[in-house]
Amino acid sequence: MIAIIENILWRTRYVMLICVFVSLASAVLISVVSAFELIHVCALGFDFMMDTGDLKAKVAFVLGIIELIDMMIFAGILFIFSFGLYELYIDKLDPATSSEIADRLLNITSIDKLKKKLGHLILMLFVIKLFSYFVSIQVNGAVDFLLLSMSVLMISGALYLTNKTASKSD
Repeated sequence: MIAIIENILWRTRYVMLICVFVSLASAVLISVVSAFELIHVCALGFDFMMDTGDLKAKVAFVLGIIELIDMMIFAGILFIFSFGLYELYIDKLDPATSSEIADRLLNITSIDKLKKKLGHLILMLFVIKLFSYFVSIQVNGAVDFLLLSMSVLMISGALYLTNKTASKSD
């Protein structure tokens, strides 16, 4: 009886395929949307080049580029998440065994490694999002400038600590 329960429990890991497919479909969808966003950013760039004195066009162009990078990093997070879930719960990816980049991309042997990879990408996502806010911030005084510089210092510290912990574990 215990063997039957353990066998059923072991086979329920395939339910994680639902999460893998949802994550993979989301990554593909965001990649397609980012391709359309690139067309929009090109149009904003063209508008900016035609009217170089318009500050709104410049801000819209820069924000468009930042949002495009943001979307691409988010798609990367979802791809890595789906690959990691598959490798952790289902099986190793056979086509990846002969690939040169598989060691860099899919070296996920535990939940902690998956969390670390995703954590680095999410930190970069937050950095890019914060920089998109920096474009539209109005600095009205010394206090605003001080708060802005403190946020840059905190970002630098977070990136430093992330890189320091990554180099220790490698």
